[in-house]
Amino acid sequence: MRLDEITDCIYFVYEGEVTVSYKQTKQPLLLFEQGSYIGETSFILKIRNQYTYQLKLGKEPAKIYGLQQKYLDPILREYPEWKNVLKVRALRRHHYLRKMKNQN
Repeated sequence: MRLDEITDCIYFVYEGEVTVSYKQTKQPLLLFEQGSYIGETSFILKIRNQYTYQLKLGKEPAKIYGLQQKYLDPILREYPEWKNVLKVRALRRHHYLRKMKNQN
């Protein structure tokens, strides 16, 4: 995920942890662990990414996997209710991250 670009994937944290910070700041706003997904605010809402994602290094580096739009679309056609669920969750996270950014 590149800063100030629209993300082309939704990412899933397979192993480890990922922190998210606003732009170039070092202050983490959130920590995502195994089973979390990231990048959906840019991917689903089609807005420029304003956050830096850092893979935390522990015993093993974090592993993330991306799901591109062309692979997500058939899933959403089969389960159309999930399109709205993802959009609502992306909006909530977007508002939450903005709130956290403004508090720091």
